[in-house]
Amino acid sequence: MTKFKQRSAVVYHKFLVEPDSDFCPKNWRDRPSSYRLLEHVGTQKFLGNADAWRFLHNQREMESGKIKCWAILIDP
Repeated sequence: MTKFKQRSAVVYHKFLVEPDSDFCPKNWRDRPSSYRLLEHVGTQKFLGNADAWRFLHNQREMESGKIKCWAILIDP
């Protein structure tokens, strides 16, 4: 009998960061080149869920006009 190799689960780490003052994002996926870490929000197993969280947070920040806190994802 053949055993299939199980794929290890990828975990995405969610962070809130304070970008440098010159950071001017063109869309919610942009990532600041330098930033200060504010908070490790947690982990997420699925990229879709993690991206949805990042999209909602970053869209609100872009609509406010002043970027104080930016959401990023880091995968292993």
